[in-house]
Amino acid sequence: METTHVCPNCKVTMVVGFIPDHYAQTVRSHWHPGAGTEKTFLGNLKIDNALMVPIVAYRCPECGLLTQFANK
Repeated sequence: METTHVCPNCKVTMVVGFIPDHYAQTVRSHWHPGAGTEKTFLGNLKIDNALMVPIVAYRCPECGLLTQFANK
């Protein structure tokens, strides 16, 4: 279910999108709870995939303001 958001600055409907992350491939950004300070033996951040929530970004077509939401 897509939700519409209105820019607080311009009062126009914002456009839905996402912010890709680039690893060995392009993937969608996710939110993970915690400070992200624990690391694995190889230096990667420890994550629990079950806690990951996809991030949805909205952009104002007038002023370019971005807002991000991570609704599960």
